[in-house]
Amino acid sequence: MSELSALMFGLLQVVFWIVLIVFGFSWLVSFLFPKNRWLKRMLRSFVRGLFKPIQALFRFFKWLIYKAFTTRPDFNRRRTVIEDCQFTPLELFDEVEEVFQTRHVDQTAISRITRREWHLLSTSRTYLLISFRQSAFIVSAVVLGTSLLITERFTRTPSRLVLIILQVPVLGAVMEHFLVPPTFYREDIYYAFEQSVRSSLREATDLLDARELGELNIVEQQPVLEEFYE
Repeated sequence: MSELSALMFGLLQVVFWIVLIVFGFSWLVSFLFPKNRWLKRMLRSFVRGLFKPIQALFRFFKWLIYKAFTTRPDFNRRRTVIEDCQFTPLELFDEVEEVFQTRHVDQTAISRITRREWHLLSTSRTYLLISFRQSAFIVSAVVLGTSLLITERFTRTPSRLVLIILQVPVLGAVMEHFLVPPTFYREDIYYAFEQSVRSSLREATDLLDARELGELNIVEQQPVLEEFYE
């Protein structure tokens, strides 16, 4: 059992005993003083005041769980379609990785991530992830017939925990100035990283296209003069 499960189980036990004691005390008061309205009102007010903090705590955990599953970074998307494509998505990822490494950008990490296509029983699809500090650039490629759709997703957001904290009223506005303060350098360095990856992707695509075409042989290099002599 994890620490969180043990903590939740302990809180449920405490709430159960509090409810049991309150109901037992309420039954005892109703049995001993059946016509004492003031005492009953005081008991109801006491019960409401006792359960208000528990209700507020329950709403907070409910909001926290909801935000933990629904909070997503804001991606800047760009899509490109290549017709009559002769290379695979994995070949594109390898080429982009090689080209980007020649730029020698510090504090970057290149990895491959997998996500389900549709549901838990569907196949997994591979994506290229290039991260830099608190930003991430994800490249995906989908083959449809003879076409290849390349999608670029870029985000400049911190971790999910920080995103959840920033959504808390009042507290989020205060913590934003300490966790992710807006500065000119932050905007410039992330924009430079984004453009570096995009240019690497374009260069890798051009290299793969040229590689698939190949060099001309001796016969193809000779000019065609048949129409000239006709």
